[in-house]
Amino acid sequence: MYWERKRRLHGEISATMLRVLFVKYVVIGHSERRMLFGETDETVNRKVHSALEAGLRPIVCVGESTTQRDNDEVETVLRRPARVGLKDLSVKRCGRDRDRI
Repeated sequence: MYWERKRRLHGEISATMLRVLFVKYVVIGHSERRMLFGETDETVNRKVHSALEAGLRPIVCVGESTTQRDNDEVETVLRRPARVGLKDLSVKRCGRDRDRI
């Protein structure tokens, strides 16, 4: 999913277009998108905000490599994508009654 509403890019689809197709959930930040298309934590954050504005439920992917897991670096590796990818989101905005994620 592309984060901008009105700009069209070949091979990308907007959150608004997904809603027209009655899509409810969208996977954002998958490792393949990060590796092959250079998706970053910042672009994931833009997509999450766009998805929520369109009424979609984002499924945000974060993960670690086998090497990072073997080196006991999981918490360190996952902290940044979770912090940056979910920046400026309130739990209320995501459909819960708590103050912040």
